[in-house]
Amino acid sequence: MTISRLVRLWMVSSLPLFLFCLAAPAGAQQTFRVRLLGTAGPSLTPYQAEAGLLVVVGSGANQELLLFDCGRGVPVNLAQIGATLVNKVFLTHLHSDHTEGLPILWMNENTWSSRGTAPLSVWGPGQDVDQPAGTGEITSQLATAFATNTHIRRDLVELLPGSSIQFQTHVITGEGIVYQNNGVTVTAFLVDHHPVKPAFGYRVDYQGHSVVFSGDTTASPNLVKYAQGTDVLIHEVIIESPTATTSNNPILAYHTTPEQAAGIFSQVAPKLAVYTHIVGAVGSGPQGLVGRTRAGGYPGPLAVGQDLSYFDIGDTVSAQICPTPAPSVAALTTGSYQNKVSAGDTVIVWGSNFTIGLDRLVFVPASGSRPSVVLGDGDGLYFWDQSTNQINATLDRRITPGQWLVYVLTGCEETSFPLTPVTIN
Repeated sequence: MTISRLVRLWMVSSLPLFLFCLAAPAGAQQTFRVRLLGTAGPSLTPYQAEAGLLVVVGSGANQELLLFDCGRGVPVNLAQIGATLVNKVFLTHLHSDHTEGLPILWMNENTWSSRGTAPLSVWGPGQDVDQPAGTGEITSQLATAFATNTHIRRDLVELLPGSSIQFQTHVITGEGIVYQNNGVTVTAFLVDHHPVKPAFGYRVDYQGHSVVFSGDTTASPNLVKYAQGTDVLIHEVIIESPTATTSNNPILAYHTTPEQAAGIFSQVAPKLAVYTHIVGAVGSGPQGLVGRTRAGGYPGPLAVGQDLSYFDIGDTVSAQICPTPAPSVAALTTGSYQNKVSAGDTVIVWGSNFTIGLDRLVFVPASGSRPSVVLGDGDGLYFWDQSTNQINATLDRRITPGQWLVYVLTGCEETSFPLTPVTIN
């Protein structure tokens, strides 16, 4: 299955939410991918990281990996997709949910060594009246606070490269182009997150295509200006009661409601509008958020982001919205509920977060001596029991006796899922 053939929104209840389909040429090489690494606001949600977004453009030696914001959990999600070598970070503003992951990205042994000899380059706002510490102060004080960790790992035990534990800090002093390399251009523009000031949004342009990331903001005419002609507009949102006002909810004043976002999306008319940094929980999940946006007057292509979802940008836009939390297998039994499973048996797969018609069951040989086996709806051996939320599958002849590792694969091919050991007799 390729992601270029179908755009889906994954279900949060028993019914999938399907919003739009945008085709891309089969087999077309994608060189401009945007990945949501964290879609929550300030939170400790186990399955959802705070703010973070990765832009991947180009390939090979000319590939650029650009990280926008680095909230809690973002470095873990980078590791999950194999992108720990990120060394360029652009901060929209300095709220904790946009910066908590920065120390981990900088000094974790894995990310540190992945950068090779490159420093961690960080772009972001400077000091202001209500901003006593700007990006420069944050990076310099992190270096001081964790000098012991740096000394031990650099000089005494692991002997990690000293150059890659350095910060290269770029304080953004105004709107305009802040980065250009390998054909990619990053432009910073001001948004309205008052009293957080300055706060930036970013536009990334590459080979005639673009993505715009709002950062945190209330409805901003300046964002509409900078987002004109963009392929994908990724925007924050706050979900509070439609009757809420700034007088009884001051946080409402510096975020964007679904109704305000509908006006922004209508003015920009992107190929795809995407919600991220979803603050609050009033309403019926993604369906309620989409419903309020439609009621606000925006009829166009719209997705509600989940962590690790991605968007490939070219002449058309394709997307894969990944489920949160990911599916997992707890156990396999026979139809008579016995744990002793033999080749050719029809089995019941017990687990959680399965998705009707979209998941596939993967058997990986523990020894690596045989090819993996994938079971899905198309082979007639597999079906999803909606009433019990179980997968039922007949083990085909390739699943021979021996040790196997089993997991459920969604459309998010690059996302790793827990492996469950199974013995086939």
